[in-house]
Amino acid sequence: MTVALNKTEILHRAHGFVKDYADVSYEMGEAQNFIRGLCDVFGFSNKRLVSFEQRVKKLDGKRGRIDGFYPGKLLIEMKSRGENLEEAYKQATEYLHGLKDAELPDYILVSDFEHLHLYQHGSSNPPLRHKLDDFSQHIDDYLFLAGFEPQAQAEQIAVNENAARKIAQLHDAMRSGGYTGADLERYLALVARFIVFC
Repeated sequence: MTVALNKTEILHRAHGFVKDYADVSYEMGEAQNFIRGLCDVFGFSNKRLVSFEQRVKKLDGKRGRIDGFYPGKLLIEMKSRGENLEEAYKQATEYLHGLKDAELPDYILVSDFEHLHLYQHGSSNPPLRHKLDDFSQHIDDYLFLAGFEPQAQAEQIAVNENAARKIAQLHDAMRSGGYTGADLERYLALVARFIVFC
């Protein structure tokens, strides 16, 4: 289950998340709590959507365990503070071999609690690297976890602007044809529901 949150609420939760994990450093003791906290920032249920320590067969045939896994969306590999996150990323990519195509994540996140590296799987773009303290400054890069992304928002704004222009043109044309008052407003309200699809 996902709770729809606006960006203000997400930022408020992000500040609390940073504060809660500022002094955490040990993978075995806190990795799952850290991942649960991250889920809570964006309002989705870790119980329904995220599995912990999921067993997977790696490329070399050995078995591994994914620290946190949201199928199709995000794979998380946690390390204790100060450990090599490049190696953690390499470890995370070894798990991909054992996943079904539909489960392959859009993103891979590796963290030692102090640092977070977010990779967009299949992209040639460099990963986003930042400290936990700076998490809220990079919140837009994590909005895919809230069910929307900046690109999707931009597309919706463009659609809304286009629809508003069409309604304004129709209003002017109808008014010049003699329609006014409540009849005109009711008609435009009805048209507004469908104009996006024209």
